[in-house]
Amino acid sequence: MLSLQESSAAFRDLLAQSQDVLVVTREHPTDDSIGSLLAMGLVLERLGKEVTLVTHGPITSTLSFVSGHNQILPTVERRNQFVISLDTSAANVADVSYDFTNDGKYLRICVTPEEEMGYSEEHVRCSMRAGTHDLVIVLDTPDFESLGPAYESSRELFVSVPVVNIDAHRSNALYGEVNVVDVGATSTAEVLVPLLESLGEELIDSNVATALLAGIVAGTRSFQREVTSSRAFTIAAQLVAKGADQQRVVRSLFKNRSLVGMKLWGRVFARVEYDETSRIAWTAATRSDLEHSGASPADLEGMDEELAMSLPNVGRTVLFAEEEDGQIRARITCFEGDPLAVSRAFGAPVYGARVDVQQSQATLQEIQEAVLNTLRTVPYETIDTVGVV
Repeated sequence: MLSLQESSAAFRDLLAQSQDVLVVTREHPTDDSIGSLLAMGLVLERLGKEVTLVTHGPITSTLSFVSGHNQILPTVERRNQFVISLDTSAANVADVSYDFTNDGKYLRICVTPEEEMGYSEEHVRCSMRAGTHDLVIVLDTPDFESLGPAYESSRELFVSVPVVNIDAHRSNALYGEVNVVDVGATSTAEVLVPLLESLGEELIDSNVATALLAGIVAGTRSFQREVTSSRAFTIAAQLVAKGADQQRVVRSLFKNRSLVGMKLWGRVFARVEYDETSRIAWTAATRSDLEHSGASPADLEGMDEELAMSLPNVGRTVLFAEEEDGQIRARITCFEGDPLAVSRAFGAPVYGARVDVQQSQATLQEIQEAVLNTLRTVPYETIDTVGVV
C-alpha cells in the first residue's frame, strides 16, 4: 500500500499524461463534495486540461457563487467512438487520407501501403470505444456504486481509464488505481489542499481557495465538530491568506435559509425526539410538510447537523423523509462511533458519516420504530483516525 506521499506522486504522474479529465463526486453530494469538485476543476482548467464535472445531485445552491458551479453536469455524457483498426503486420503504412462520397453519405478512409502486397478486408477490424476521457478523478466517494447514475451509465469508462480516488473517510473501499485517502483529515477539501499545492502553489488563486475553504468549513460545521483538528485551522488560515472569501462562505453555508426552508424546518423540528440512553435524536419530514411549506427535499440539507449541534451529547441523528416514490429514507448521521458498524447493521450504503436506509411496504411509524430499534443495538465503536491509508 502506497503512502500518502507516494500516492500523491502517482497522481501527479497520471495527471501529467492526461488531457481530458472527468471529475466526479457521489450522488447526494455534501457541500464538501461540491467545494472539492469545483476546486479540482478550476485547478485542472488552469493546467490547460479539458475538464468535465459531474454529480447526480440534488445540488444545493449554497455554493452557487463559486466559479464553475454552473458547469456541473448530472450524468457522464456518452462520447463513444467507432474505431476502425488495421493490422499493419502485412505491410507498413505509407500514407493515410480520407474523403467523402459526392452525396456526403459515406466517409472513405484511404490507406496506402509501402509494399506492393497491401491490405485485404481480413486486416480490418471495427469496434466501439467508450468515451474520450483519459483520466477519472473521484472525490469524496466511498465506492463506485455511491456515484449512482454517473457510474451506472458509464461503467465501461471506469474500467478502461485510470481512476484516482481522493477521500477523507475510513469507509472508503480504496477502489482507485491511485488512492489518496487521508482518514486523519476532517474533509476531502482538506486532503486536496496539499495535493493541489504540489501541482504548483500559484494554481490556488482566490476562487480555488474559496471552494476549498467552503469544503473545510462545511465538513467541520464551521470548526464546531469534535473531529476538527489543529491542521484544519492552519489550512483554513492559509486559504484565507490566499484570498478565500471567508465571510461569503460562512454566510452562504449557514445564513442562507430561505423562508420556505425555515417553515419546513419549523414543522420538522416540532416533532424532534431524543433518547438519552442511546443518545439518538430523530425526527421526520413528510410529503405534507414539503407541500405546506412550499419547500423541496434539498431544503432538508443540514438539518441533521443542526439537530446535533442544538442538543447536548447527541451521538447519532436520524432524519426520516417520505420520498416521492412512496419509499421512506432514513438518513442516519453518526457524530460519534463508526458509521461502518451502522452500515453493516442495516446492509445500507455509507457516505462518510451518513448511512442511508431505504424502506417501503410499511408505514412511516412502523419504519421509524424498526430503524430505531436496530440502531439502538449498534454500539458506539471508536473510529481509528490515526494514520494514512
